[in-house]
Amino acid sequence: MEIPDTHLIIHPAIQRAVESARTSGNRLTIDSIQPASLLTDDAFLNRLQSDVNLWIKEIQSVTKLNRDVASGTASQEVNFWLSMERALEGIEAQLAGDEVQLTLSVLKSAKRFHATTSFVSDTGLKESTDTVTKYNALMRDFPLNELLSATELDKIRESLYLVFGHLNKKLKVS
Repeated sequence: MEIPDTHLIIHPAIQRAVESARTSGNRLTIDSIQPASLLTDDAFLNRLQSDVNLWIKEIQSVTKLNRDVASGTASQEVNFWLSMERALEGIEAQLAGDEVQLTLSVLKSAKRFHATTSFVSDTGLKESTDTVTKYNALMRDFPLNELLSATELDKIRESLYLVFGHLNKKLKVS
């Protein structure tokens, strides 16, 4: 199962404000938005709110993914959860970025609370991150390659000891 790349669309006025603050060395605030009349422009605010709603859908396209354990191989299972972790980390990095934070600040300032207050809960990001963390506690460093590459009975026995040792260690920790 392929995990989609998530690239959040940023309004050009927000992007310009962030770039301007970075180049000038000024602190980024909602006052960085130019022209200032945009902060009260319904069309601009509606577009930002629409962008945030699109972000939620984009993020949900990742957070709502689920792996069917009955299908695929053990390697695919391990790779799925590791890829999911990277995808969620990428989303979190984008959400922590100046562009997203400025967009949310502008909407809060305009009292568009519906778009901002439910943003985190609507994405399902926290729950998905918690699930992925739990799966990866087991999947990370899983000695599957040793078992897959074993061609002799002694190597198979050794790799099974490694697999069950890994499982025991992880179960004791969790």
